[in-house]
Amino acid sequence: MENGFLKEEEHEFKRFYRLSSWWVENRGRVRQAGLGVFFALDFALVAFAGWTFLDGFAVSYARERLAVAEMVAYGQGDLHAQTVATAAQPLEPGSVSVLALDDGAVDAYAPVVNPNQDWWAEITYVFRAGEAATAPKKTFVLPGKEKPLVVFNTKDLAGARSAELELQAVEWHRVDRHLTKDPAPWIDDRLGMAIKDAAFRTDVPLDGKTIGRASFTVTNSTAFSYYDVPFVVLLRRGSSVVGVNGTTLASLDAGATQTVDVNWFGALPAASTVDVVLDLNPFDLNVYKPLAGETTDDTRSRVFLR
Repeated sequence: MENGFLKEEEHEFKRFYRLSSWWVENRGRVRQAGLGVFFALDFALVAFAGWTFLDGFAVSYARERLAVAEMVAYGQGDLHAQTVATAAQPLEPGSVSVLALDDGAVDAYAPVVNPNQDWWAEITYVFRAGEAATAPKKTFVLPGKEKPLVVFNTKDLAGARSAELELQAVEWHRVDRHLTKDPAPWIDDRLGMAIKDAAFRTDVPLDGKTIGRASFTVTNSTAFSYYDVPFVVLLRRGSSVVGVNGTTLASLDAGATQTVDVNWFGALPAASTVDVVLDLNPFDLNVYKPLAGETTDDTRSRVFLR
């Protein structure tokens, strides 16, 4: 028929027929050519692997070993410079105050500053006066913070008017910025407790005696609840510390407010100001109260990844 559609179908059929005929006649040769290409590539890969092995362990072994040794040796200077630049700087202790109490006992106090922003320290310290020394105490110093080091009511330094602070051991811990990002706001978010109305009285009656009492109000403004929250109370006259004491709250929940009284027995110092220092380590997972049904891993994720 001369219909245009039939002519187009006939043209397509002839083209399909020619392709089918070519495939039937050349199928065997195409298969052989494909196998030849496959075996050629396979042989090339095996030859390359064999030559690489031979070159690495026989031909170029000595030269490459020397090159690696040179890289290690030349890189030591840069590595040492980087290590020195990022190493923790020593703690900076302040002057020691020895505060006489009744019965020959004393309180010993000294501030210490951690100048590092990416390191916190666990330390063991004693106060020493000549041959006499207090029992070793362990504590921590947070990045970029000042810490009061105190020994309360000890007779180890009886009669001493001055003493020296000795840091017997310092163990540094680098802050993992993958977990905390910038350490300063991370720490402030966890230690953001508002301490107000700190005052000291010397006329508090108790069992027929008159004692001193430091009082303050603390509000846990953080998103975390804590166990065993310690505070150090410093009485100052001008810039000098004239009295030290401490107390620990059994717990302090997020958003809670507590009024705290710290009693002072014996000789009462004349103080003009009262400083209250929170002594909580936010890097210690044990200080955080878990949520209901929360595992240790859950607490760690909530504390360190927020």
